[in-house]
Amino acid sequence: MMRYTMLLATALLASPLLAQEPTQTNAQHLVDQTLAAHPDITIVAMHLTPPKQSDNVIFASNIGRIGKKADSDDMNVVNNGKTNLEVTKAGDHFAVELPLLDAGHQRLGALSLMYPYKAGDDQAALARRAEDVRDQLSRQIPSLAELVRPYRGSTTPPAAAADPNPPATLVGRSTNWHPGYSGDLDHFGVDVKGNRLFLAAEDHGSVELFNLRTGQHERTLGGIGIQIPHAFVYLPRHNRLIIVDGGTSGPKILDTTDYKVVGHIKLTAPGADSVEYDASTGHLYIVTGGHDMNMKDCFLNDVDPLTGHVYATLRFDSNQTQAVKAEQHGSRLFVNVADHGYVAVVDKKTLKVMARWPIHGAKTNLTMALDEADHRLFVGSRNPSKLFVLNTDTGATVAMLDAPATSDGLFWDSARKRVYVPGGDGYLGVFQQVTPDLYAARPRIPSAIGAKSGIVVPELNRLYLAVSPGAHRKGGEILWFKLGE
Repeated sequence: MMRYTMLLATALLASPLLAQEPTQTNAQHLVDQTLAAHPDITIVAMHLTPPKQSDNVIFASNIGRIGKKADSDDMNVVNNGKTNLEVTKAGDHFAVELPLLDAGHQRLGALSLMYPYKAGDDQAALARRAEDVRDQLSRQIPSLAELVRPYRGSTTPPAAAADPNPPATLVGRSTNWHPGYSGDLDHFGVDVKGNRLFLAAEDHGSVELFNLRTGQHERTLGGIGIQIPHAFVYLPRHNRLIIVDGGTSGPKILDTTDYKVVGHIKLTAPGADSVEYDASTGHLYIVTGGHDMNMKDCFLNDVDPLTGHVYATLRFDSNQTQAVKAEQHGSRLFVNVADHGYVAVVDKKTLKVMARWPIHGAKTNLTMALDEADHRLFVGSRNPSKLFVLNTDTGATVAMLDAPATSDGLFWDSARKRVYVPGGDGYLGVFQQVTPDLYAARPRIPSAIGAKSGIVVPELNRLYLAVSPGAHRKGGEILWFKLGE
């Protein structure tokens, strides 16, 4: 059997398979279908020897690693047809690896299933459940040749409707907001104490204000010189809202008592876009320049958010520098350099690049989130749509999984150990951390076409998504999800 104590180890994850592209095969469709129908299962992986190949590999799974060769324990199951059982080293999961059969009871390979586990759970009952799942799959597999073919049915991912306790449940949507304009909505800002949710209407040049708890639209903030709003930073102690405006006048400092502009931030270049507030130092980091401004370079600006004073600027030989994340217990910033496919590691004090971590197997690494406690950086790409997990001690990629398409957000939920990826394709991706190096993709949750950006509000156990009207439609709304345990 594939030993899951090894599966959970970092050494196993540093593998060439991370650069390979999984495809939507009938096998992968059955994996997704199994997860949707059996929410108690954490991990599903099929080990097969594809036709005209000599190696048995992971052919379909919800943990990536497509193409990884089977080890000796895997091959014992494949060759001898005997089921192996194992409690993981951490003692919190139970692994069952059993022969995978087709509808004619021909042995095709091995099926690995993993269940949450605690001491005293009935292992024999878990093994029987795994056999039932295997038998359900076998009835849907005419042959190995059919299993490895591209999936010809609907490309819509299976919904999590069968899950009695889904990781996120749609509980509300704005019903009184009919903005009547087209184009993109961008990022949110939040004032939890003041019960306010701010949304950047990027293409309309306005800020939309919602009641945080009810989700109802309260007003449109106009007439304050906003041109291309992208994002916000709210400073509750000072009752100030930084509006990251990509227009020629640059970011604005708003007094949220009366919604009047009380200051401007004069940056090195126009085109303010991505922003990160470092609460540990009180510094604000804003990215400017790039292709939207017809500039070949981008700039990272280190700013005092209250006075607008720019402490220092770092130039990137890049026309698409995107998300920034700051360590709260360390001295580093992480910056997505999207057009060159790497993450820049920047020293906060000197604002100099310390290292460049390549993102192999994808382009346009746009989004980012940080699990500082476990030393993991999450990076989202669009071409193709992937979630990468990097070790911040070494810069190595330790996991890569398929993610929803056209995403403009990436969120780490430290309380539940989950990553959320909203997709403009109409689905919310949820990835459960099993260990810092192992992430299980859950069935995608339906949202809405254009719901590609959002925000997690831990105080309310909610995730909000902004549904952009798009280029040719009028409308737009916000959705909010309750985060499950």
